[in-house]
Amino acid sequence: MSAEPPLRGEIRWALVPYVAQAPYAVVGEPDATTFADVVRQIRDGGPRSAVDLKLRTVLRPVLLVHGWESATHGSYVVLRTRRLSVLSPASQAAVRSGAANGLVLLDGVTDGHERVAMVAGLARVHGTAIEPWVAGRVTSETMRRVDERIVDRLGLELDRPVQRGISRVLSRVGLA
Repeated sequence: MSAEPPLRGEIRWALVPYVAQAPYAVVGEPDATTFADVVRQIRDGGPRSAVDLKLRTVLRPVLLVHGWESATHGSYVVLRTRRLSVLSPASQAAVRSGAANGLVLLDGVTDGHERVAMVAGLARVHGTAIEPWVAGRVTSETMRRVDERIVDRLGLELDRPVQRGISRVLSRVGLA
């Protein structure tokens, strides 16, 4: 990756891992070739250490959900994207109207293709797997829509944290 860290709202190419699928291929453990072997070793009193798994990845454009790198493992939160042209005409209309709950139309893509962010496709990608070239940047309004869809799809309850924040601000200015 470049010296410039990725920024929220950028679309970049990245190696995105698929969700791990059984049977898992364990890497670097001579006594364990499958995940079941690792579980059996731990159950029998063996070491409880991290397990390295072999994962398939695909190079694809992603939308950076935020621009801060995880301090513990150097990854960024991204949304996978798809070209809009591969969707059916009805699906394209649903995305454009906002009726497609899990998809958000992305503006600002510079590679000549219309793209949608798949809100169900939230992933973590290590910084070294993100290409430095910026394929596009979306507007703050688009990122606001993305944020709303993520909150909705994950079923996050934000009323209480927002109320606490409002109460703190009101107490600081002497209105609470």
